[in-house]
Amino acid sequence: YSLPTNITMLDIALNTYEPGPGLCGGRVIEVYSEENAGKTSFALRVCGSALAANPLTAVVYYDAEARISPANARREGVNFNSDRCFYVAAETMEQTFGHMFQCFRDYIEVRSTHPLVMVVDSLGMLGSLKEVTAFANDEDPSNTAGLVRARMLTDYLKAR
Repeated sequence: YSLPTNITMLDIALNTYEPGPGLCGGRVIEVYSEENAGKTSFALRVCGSALAANPLTAVVYYDAEARISPANARREGVNFNSDRCFYVAAETMEQTFGHMFQCFRDYIEVRSTHPLVMVVDSLGMLGSLKEVTAFANDEDPSNTAGLVRARMLTDYLKAR
């Protein structure tokens, strides 16, 4: 299956696989660019598109920066007060990925035929528990760049 982004030119450009225009289902998709380039807006648009396309779709949105505006989300068709959209304030990588994998397991056991969209917004902003603890204790946290950390976590998800 495919998930249209509702951005016509992008959907046409992404139509390189058999399912149809848009993002290919069942894949980890990484979107990265500089700050304020519209990654969050794009993620919300994809979530809204998924919810509009299928009444059985569920969305879980992990937000590492707590920057989601409910008004912007609603404008894109995402209502976190519904029973199909879940907002999670992400704090650490371990917490986020533990929750994600539990969500995967639960969703597969209960509703394996319905689409599930999971977004981790600003993956590079998620610190490890060790980094968060070091910061809280005024220690020198790891110098691992957010982009490198994001790439490592994306590769980890793809391997699962």
